[in-house]
Amino acid sequence: MAELIAKIILIFSFVGIIILFFKKLPALATLPENRQRFFINSLISFAKTRIENNIIPILKFDIILQKILSKIRVLTLKTENIVTNWLQILRQKAQEKNSKNNDNYWQEIKESIKEPVTKEDKDKRTPA
Repeated sequence: MAELIAKIILIFSFVGIIILFFKKLPALATLPENRQRFFINSLISFAKTRIENNIIPILKFDIILQKILSKIRVLTLKTENIVTNWLQILRQKAQEKNSKNNDNYWQEIKESIKEPVTKEDKDKRTPA
């Protein structure tokens, strides 16, 4: 049923289009051929000049600015990475120095305890 209704509407639509076309055919025959081509060419040239004068400089400036900013961003990220590596190396060196100093400190205490204390050292330590 729905298919039959759709076919009927389709047929009446085509008939209506054909009737409108034949009604407007004399008016279309009186139009000159060059006018249509001239109108399309003028429209294309107008659009082209508007695009060249208004849109392209803006797009070029935006694109150039985006490229510059992205290169600056990449450069700052690279320098940040280098600085981070330097800081890490410096921290490792400082930690190694601190660990060596702590190891030596405890070694010195152990050695001082193991050394036999002489009578002269005792006399120096005790107040008179």
